[in-house]
Amino acid sequence: MNNGQEPNKIVSLFEGSLFGAGEEGFQKENFIISSEKEWKDFLNKLDGTNKVSSRFESVIDFNNTIVLVAVDKVRNSGGFGIKITELKDEKEKLSVVVQHTGPKPTDMVTMAITQPISIVKIKKTNKEIIFVER
Repeated sequence: MNNGQEPNKIVSLFEGSLFGAGEEGFQKENFIISSEKEWKDFLNKLDGTNKVSSRFESVIDFNNTIVLVAVDKVRNSGGFGIKITELKDEKEKLSVVVQHTGPKPTDMVTMAITQPISIVKIKKTNKEIIFVER
């Protein structure tokens, strides 16, 4: 079952911001996509306002791979980010570390409503996946 992807290796599909002012319908949430149907539903929701999926590989082999998504809350300016940074393999579970970043009070930021998002793929696992926010 080797698809050329090492265990615990994170392959980023997309990292950036959505600009639909929350119209996409995503809350601040982290979730797992493990089937073609879930993936297609997610891409349709994602592209409803932003047409983001044209910027990354959208054909996923769900026999060997799962997709992890971290979405921040809607922000009233730019300068915020979210990133899936690390996988910690533990006995019974796989911890997914989600890093949040934000501007300092003195930073110049875009005045736009944004919603940071990180989409990655990892090797399929049977372990329970736990998201850990940092």
